[in-house]
Amino acid sequence: MAPEEEEQQEVARDSLCTRSILPRILETTPAGISRGQLQHFGQLINSGKFQQYDYRSPRLNTLRYGRTTPPSYQLANVRLQLQIFHGSRDALSSLADVQRLVRELRNSATQMYQVPGYNNIDFLFASSAPQVVFQRIIQQAWQLDMALAAL
Repeated sequence: MAPEEEEQQEVARDSLCTRSILPRILETTPAGISRGQLQHFGQLINSGKFQQYDYRSPRLNTLRYGRTTPPSYQLANVRLQLQIFHGSRDALSSLADVQRLVRELRNSATQMYQVPGYNNIDFLFASSAPQVVFQRIIQQAWQLDMALAAL
């Protein structure tokens, strides 16, 4: 077996779905989410649009936004170097959704990484996250810092 395949299998075994810590995490997750945030998340899924909260009232939307419908977030205005991580077992965001996000961030320098075997919560709690995810983020931050210092 190739080293890359072995690493992918190790990451998949580390997924929280197979670890005893999952019940403990579910006791407190999601923590700190409001009803409005949950409703907004549902609106984003149902509409297929990345837009501000819809008050479901043309009058309330007009009071808040100056228009009857909520405005979309203008991702083309984002101009940053971004690393986007996606787990192959992520139930909250599909690969197609992540690819769409990368396309809409067209004025940003984006690097997308798919982590085999990871689901959404693994990015926080998997024991392999420091090596698989955090190290890459830290390395990129150091490179950016060095590049800015050279200016």
